[in-house]
This record gives sequence, C-alpha cells and structure tokens, in this order.
Amino acid sequence: MNNINIENEIGTDSSNNIITKDNLLTEEENEKVAELYSKKKKYSVLTDEKENSLSTNDNEQSLSIIEKSIDKRSIFKKLFSKIEEGSLRGCIFNLCILSLGTGCLALPQKIQYITIIFSPIIIILAGIANIWSLLLLSEMSSKYHITKYDELVKKLLGKSLSLFLDITMILNQSGMIILYQVILYKLTGGIVNEIGRYGFNNIEDFSENSFWKNYSYKFSVCYGISFIILLPLCLQKDINKMRYSSTFGIYSLFLLVLIILIECPFFIAEYEDSVKLNYYNILKGFDSEMNILKSISTLFYAFSCHVGAFPVIESLKNPTKKRVNKVFKRAICLDIICYILIGLTGYLCQPVNTPDLIIERTNLKKFKHDFIMLFGQICFILTLFAKICANWNALRVSLLSILGKDSKKYTNCLNAILTISFLIISTLIAVLFQSVSDYISLIGSFCSVIICFIIPGLIYIKGNQYSLRNYKNILTIFLIIFMACFGAVSGIFTIIKIVK
Repeated sequence: MNNINIENEIGTDSSNNIITKDNLLTEEENEKVAELYSKKKKYSVLTDEKENSLSTNDNEQSLSIIEKSIDKRSIFKKLFSKIEEGSLRGCIFNLCILSLGTGCLALPQKIQYITIIFSPIIIILAGIANIWSLLLLSEMSSKYHITKYDELVKKLLGKSLSLFLDITMILNQSGMIILYQVILYKLTGGIVNEIGRYGFNNIEDFSENSFWKNYSYKFSVCYGISFIILLPLCLQKDINKMRYSSTFGIYSLFLLVLIILIECPFFIAEYEDSVKLNYYNILKGFDSEMNILKSISTLFYAFSCHVGAFPVIESLKNPTKKRVNKVFKRAICLDIICYILIGLTGYLCQPVNTPDLIIERTNLKKFKHDFIMLFGQICFILTLFAKICANWNALRVSLLSILGKDSKKYTNCLNAILTISFLIISTLIAVLFQSVSDYISLIGSFCSVIICFIIPGLIYIKGNQYSLRNYKNILTIFLIIFMACFGAVSGIFTIIKIVK
C-alpha cells in the first residue's frame, strides 16, 4: 500500500523508472521528492531481498532521473529566480547600478588628497550617511504609503519644494547621462587606439592628439551610439525589464575591479622606487583649490542613488519596510566595498598624474598594449549602457511630473518624443563638453547634497511628528545645515577652478 502511495506522489515511466511529475519543481517539492525517494529506495531494497522485483539497474536509472531533476531546478533557481521581477536581488542590483560607475572610477585620483589611511574611513562614513538618508525616505514612504519621491515632498513640504526637487533631479540625472556619454566616446577611442595600434600610451593622449579630437568623428560616434544602442534601451518604460542588464552591468564592473586588483602589483613595482605615496598627510588637500572638499564631493556623487530608490521601491514585490531597508543597506554596503578596493588599488597603480578615471591610466612601460584592461574597458562600456538607461528612467519620472502626467499612464508617443529629444540634446552637449573630474565634483556638491541629504532630512523632520526639540530632529537639523554649507563651499571652489 505504501508503495502505491509513493508512486502516485512521484510517478513512474513505462519502464517502471521513478520520475517526477514536473522536472522543474519548487524547493519544497524537491525536498519532498528526495524524502520520498529515500523511502522508496529503502522499500525497494527490502522488496528486492524478498521478492527480487526491482533490479539494481532500475534503481540506478531512477536515482539518475531524480538527481537530474533536482539539479536542473536548483541551478535554474540560483541563476534566474532570485533576479525575477521585483525580487530582492534584482532590486539590489538595480540600485547598485545607479551609483557604481564614474564616481567609483574617479576615486583613485582623490585618494592623493584624502590619503591612503583616511580614505577607507571617510568612504565608510559617507556610505553610512547615505544609508541613514535612505532609511529616512523609507520610513516616511512606509508611513504615508507613497512610493514616489516628488509626491512625498509635495505632501510634506509643499508644491514649491516638489517643483524645486524635480528641477534638481533633472539637472542631476541629465548631468550624469551627459557625463556617461562623454566617457563612452573616450573609452571607444581607447579601444580604437589599442586595436588600431596607433601607439598612444593612454586614452587621454589619443583623445587630445589624434584624429579622435575631430568633431566630425565626435558627432558620428556619439550620435551613432545614442540612436543605435541607447534609444532602444531607453524606450523601455519598466525598470524591471532592466534587471538582467543591470545584473550584467554589476558583474562587468566587478570584473573590472578584479582586473585592477590583478594588475596592481605590476604597477606598484614600476612606481615604488620613484614615488612617495601620501599615506596620512591630509593637509595636502587643503590647498588653494581646496581639493579635499572636491574629493569628498566626489564621494557624495559616487553614492548618489536616491533618485532611483523610489522606482526600486515601486518595483519590489511585497515592499514592506523591512525588505526595502534590506535593499538599501545591502546595495550601499556593496558600493562601499567596491569604492575602497578601486580607490586604493587605482591610486597605487598610478599615484603620479592619476587620470580622471582610473581605466584611462597609462600602460606599463614594459608593455605597449594592455589587452586585459582593454577587455575591462569594454565591460565598463556595457555597464554605462545600463547606467544611462537606469538614470533616464528616473529622469523621465521627473519630466512627466513637471508636465503633469502620470508616470504609470503615458503614451508610447510621448515616451518616444521625450526620449529622442533628450538624446539629441544630451549628445550635443557631450560632444562639446570634455571635463570629467570637475563636473563630477560639481554634481556632488550641489545636486547630490540636495537630493540625498537636505530634502530627505526635511521630509523626516516634517513627517515624524516629533517636537523640534526631540534629539532625532536636532541631529537631523545639524546634519542638514552642515551638508548644505559643505556643498555650497565645495561647489564654489569647483566653479572657480572651471572658470580659471
């Protein structure tokens, strides 16, 4: 009788081999299959001894079928099920891809001012500050059941501040996208230099001293990338559809980090006898241009992902406060690890004349070509494609808000008009604009400070319904004032340098 029940639960084929009803079972069903098969195996052994009804070959074939079914399902679940629409892992990757990128690769240049010893401490503190502000937004979003940044601001701070936030977000996101387009052109030039064997030692030399600086090439390449590659991706309305490209972008960036780590000892060996590294002299950053402020502003930019936080909250399945906070914490912790690794190893690779982005570094003297880094640059180009689309998704929400349109209900025609118009304008600016490092500092000084710290702090003070004398509000007010002053001073010094 037991044998019949087990067979009904598991099933058999025409040869009386044990099979499952469906080879792709859930994890619980797989466990049940394994338990049932264990019982079946014991029963078969007893029956074999008594009745010789099951042969050894049948048992081995049955075991093989069960194992293949379980293995197939478990591998499938590991690779795909956790990055399905609205999954925790998918949302973490989507949020990471918004922050990891140019800010991360610009950090090595800033380590010379922040110093080797103090930079990990400052990076961790900056990460904690961003987690704090994200958790403030999460708490207020959960309390008022609002999953849009501008709507939360409108409810708690009024229409004027909501409009101000939308404008700031548009400037911030459009600035990032333009910056990515500039970098795309430069990196494409680096690939052309390596493949064409033009002999230039780094990307900057090739961009400034070859045919690549010709505007006819700039217009052709930049607009070609925008309309052949970026346009189809940016027309996607749902951020969930970007989860695989975001995941691929994260893995590509991790591969780039690995390349920098592997090559780091060879660069250190080349520089160690002739270079004095800045281990602890943080006073070096307090020069006439106040590079210490611009360096920390780069960190604010690097962690900036608050604009995309609300689309991520919206896309998360079962968006409880606990699950949302888990996404925020894990994403920022992942960022912190990457920033420390790339910042330190990148600086050690080229402590003299450190480029704006470490992947633009000079090749080793012993090797005319660095094909490993060439592969890393290609990976980063793919990462930038995903980042541009993720940032455009957040920017489009702000544009629709200003136009008075519902971000969930707008026509494909309007979507196409906004996307094409923006790509035409942003690509034109990218062709004419070349500075990277200063622009990153400028975005971090003004836009990122407003979006990531000042507005979340004001939302929290207004929405928590505590007295202003409550220690939480006092601490929040202090941080708002400090960050506002820091951003203003840093931005002023950056503008002065750009004007000069």
